[in-house]
Amino acid sequence: MKKVSIVSLVLIFCLLVLPNITKAEQTKNILITFDASGSMADKFDGVSRIDAAKTAVNSFLGGLDNSIFVGLRPFAYIKKATESEACKVTALTQSFTTNRSIIVSQTALLQAVGTYTPLAYTLTQSKSDFSVGNDNVLILLTDGKETCGGDPIKAAGDLFNSTLKVKVYVIGLGVDNETKTQLESIATRGGGQYYDAKDSSSLASSFQAIQNVERPINRTEIVGAVGGVPTNGGNGFTDAKLIFTGDDYRLQNSLAPGQFAYFKVEPCIYYPSNQKVKISLKILGDRLGVNYNSQNNVFEESNLHSYRIELFDKNSFPVGTPIEIRDVNLLKRDFITEIPTGGSCNDYYLKIGSNDFPISKYDLFTIDIGSPIVEATSPSTDTEKQSSPLNSNSLIYILIGIIVILLIVVGIVLFIFLKNKKTSNSVISNNVNNDNLPSQNPPIKNI
Repeated sequence: MKKVSIVSLVLIFCLLVLPNITKAEQTKNILITFDASGSMADKFDGVSRIDAAKTAVNSFLGGLDNSIFVGLRPFAYIKKATESEACKVTALTQSFTTNRSIIVSQTALLQAVGTYTPLAYTLTQSKSDFSVGNDNVLILLTDGKETCGGDPIKAAGDLFNSTLKVKVYVIGLGVDNETKTQLESIATRGGGQYYDAKDSSSLASSFQAIQNVERPINRTEIVGAVGGVPTNGGNGFTDAKLIFTGDDYRLQNSLAPGQFAYFKVEPCIYYPSNQKVKISLKILGDRLGVNYNSQNNVFEESNLHSYRIELFDKNSFPVGTPIEIRDVNLLKRDFITEIPTGGSCNDYYLKIGSNDFPISKYDLFTIDIGSPIVEATSPSTDTEKQSSPLNSNSLIYILIGIIVILLIVVGIVLFIFLKNKKTSNSVISNNVNNDNLPSQNPPIKNI
């Protein structure tokens, strides 16, 4: 009886406790890393940058799903006398919670006082804030680049590629081009997206775009998609969906502004590893487009087409120019581009999506892995090469054939010459021998 009771208790534990553990492991955690350096006191669309950031964060929190946990990690929010101290100013002031008012209160206390911007250090320290198994997201809100000598690009990549799989978004407040370049690279390596906020409106839309991605989208679409292989892309480079050359694909679901789908291409399946390749991307924009209603959080049928594909190399750096359709009416239009990779056939990645417009699941995209591109010196040279029936390999084979034939002819001539010479020597030798032999007829004697 005692054994039965123990078994029953174990079963009850499995049924009641384990589902809760599984549920806890599937929560979405969003960590806001907030820049409070001195430059955040500068004016931004009529107010200070830090006040504009606080307002945007509060609005963002109000629109998030109640099930999402949010944490706060400010950096450069305490003034320190030395650089070594100032470059280590960051702390998790609020661990993940669904209580939005606590985050709002903690954010309100921040003042723009820091003298350095430790982006890399902050990203590295934030690793301990997350736990494996959750849907982990980090938002880096800053108005400056790294000033403490760290490598924030690597730090973001380490977060994203770790077992924590932290996706890193970056919002830049009124940054210059040099800073923007670094922040874009941080977001790219972090598997997220960079948003450039020039004023309060674009700052709010940046948070709105992240909110659209980081909550379930209720997709209301009237017409069923036809044709193509429906597939959901990955959320970043590390979990990109493998696709193959020659097939027509379409998205399983349309993408709202700020949502992205990632796909992987492996040219080495088709060509040797040392082979340079040519990648051709094609969008067929002859199907129904969509609009996205952000207030109702739904997609609506449209006759306007918007589509965007970007190619990245194995290091997550852009290759070539993105292919983009903007507001094309219901006409059959093929958008094709050929991109020479300029290197070996390493893996490449497609990123589909846009910050500015939705992506329809009705349009098809294809990819083709081609042979190396031969650069022509001039159009006439190309024509001559194409019209000429012989190429360099054919000439080599012809020359080898001529040489072989000549060798055969020479061999035959030598053989005949040597044979005739041998016959001639034999005749001469026989004649000489006959002259030296005695006559066969006996001499006649005189009687």
